[in-house]
Amino acid sequence: MYWTRILGLPVLVGAMVLAGCSEDAAGTVTLNLTVNDFMPGETAAPVPNAEVCVLDTEDCTTTNADGLAMVALPSNAETGVTITANGFNPTVLTQTTDANFFPDQTTTLLSETIATTLAALLDIDYPLAGTGVVALTTTFPLPEAGGIPVTTLDLTDGTGTGDYITEDGIPTYDLTASSSFGGGGFVEVTPGIIEIDIGGSPGGCGVAQAWPGTTATSVRLPVLDGFFTSSLVYCETVGVNVTVLGAEEPFGDSVPLEGAEVCQDGTDNCATTDADGVAALQIPGNEEFAYAVSATSDFFPMLSPQVSDSDIPLSPNQTLFSASTIMAFAALLDTAWPPTDGTIGMVVYENPFAETVGIPA
Repeated sequence: MYWTRILGLPVLVGAMVLAGCSEDAAGTVTLNLTVNDFMPGETAAPVPNAEVCVLDTEDCTTTNADGLAMVALPSNAETGVTITANGFNPTVLTQTTDANFFPDQTTTLLSETIATTLAALLDIDYPLAGTGVVALTTTFPLPEAGGIPVTTLDLTDGTGTGDYITEDGIPTYDLTASSSFGGGGFVEVTPGIIEIDIGGSPGGCGVAQAWPGTTATSVRLPVLDGFFTSSLVYCETVGVNVTVLGAEEPFGDSVPLEGAEVCQDGTDNCATTDADGVAALQIPGNEEFAYAVSATSDFFPMLSPQVSDSDIPLSPNQTLFSASTIMAFAALLDTAWPPTDGTIGMVVYENPFAETVGIPA
């Protein structure tokens, strides 16, 4: 069972349609919120008759047969909604109704049965009493991008115990950063306003379902007694540490190359490798791009195509070949050197991560 669907994007956090903010003369914006349920292995179904209330008010409406509620929120405000329904744990969905507000959103409620199982995994009491639970996911600007791996969450204002999502989608206290799901949160959180600093590989993050924090890397969230608070944070870039190795002799060991240049091809986004052969770059999310790697004239440059989605390797190795090495390979292949066209090399792996072994034949 993949518990990422409980604390990850499709649940609690929700998907959002990238659309402009519409404001009416009364100083409100309309949130078109679709509320679904969640059962592992089953298609999400709408939750009718869920009560959706503007945070800290008695301004409420209910979802229709399609799980849709249209809620008028104050514009240019730190606000949100509470969502309650029979058989489900109540949820807080935080909103900032500025120029980046998304009017069409979807969220998923956890049934009390699933919430009980989740609480057992985290060794906390359920039903929640006197505390709340917070779930936060970082993602690129498209909902289908998935979480950003190696996200760190630091509770800088408030009390609670942190957890992260494992590679298998299970919440645990044993990790120091999230896996490729880019999610985590806090349990047994004291009600009030908390602040979370977001670190690790994400960069250029802004609020989506959250309030701006006191720093450029933090967000603030309301926590209510007995509620789950969900948060989604969009980030523009992901940090990668590219290690450049040099193969100086045919079939010899590769060694780190200091002073090599690694660029996002076609841009001025470049970095130079240090003594360990490592260059740090921030790569825009959800893009097809290529690493352009070059070193001294003794090594041939390389272009390595990549996709900066949730499966991007954060610590890739790129190997440059010396003139003597590449000429030895050319001789083995009975190929003229230097070539008149480009040369392509490809290895097929079992999954997108470079540390896995190639698939034979």
